[in-house]
Amino acid sequence: MLGPQFESAEFTANLGMTRVVQRLFKNPLGVASRRRPDFVVLTDSSVGLYSCPSFNDGHEVDGSECVVVIELKTTGRRLCRDDREQVWSYIEELIAIGYIKPSTRVDGYIFGDQIARGEDRVTSYTDKVKIRPMLYDTILARAQSRLLNLYREVKNAPFLTDMAPENPRRPESVTAARASLEAA
Repeated sequence: MLGPQFESAEFTANLGMTRVVQRLFKNPLGVASRRRPDFVVLTDSSVGLYSCPSFNDGHEVDGSECVVVIELKTTGRRLCRDDREQVWSYIEELIAIGYIKPSTRVDGYIFGDQIARGEDRVTSYTDKVKIRPMLYDTILARAQSRLLNLYREVKNAPFLTDMAPENPRRPESVTAARASLEAA
């Protein structure tokens, strides 16, 4: 939903910061707070041109080039400055314990169904750290657009057309499975 660079990303969901450090940053002895961001995401270097690991002068991997922190808010309340500060506090903690470097790009998102007046802007905390409030409708529209574009690309692929309903070579098990799903 956030873009192609995150399609095969590593992430943690609703874990304390210590678990984020241990699982995502692969430090089994790492210790941090018990606070729980909804998601922390690292892009995967195999995804393509959009992301890659960070390298030191010796050409060795020395961290992450990009980190995303996502906070999900309940419906029926407006996203506000406190929500932005909550995401910033997670980022500050990762900076303080050395998992986000000055060169690491950090994108923070707060998702909700309403945004308070004057809060619908991107806030830059440094030249590399930006936090954005975003409506659920916006992120869902982006995801739907990406899926529809993918569908347009693959809808005539041979492996799909071979399974089309009008194709007499269609395996009986597929027909039976579809009928049972339609009946449910």
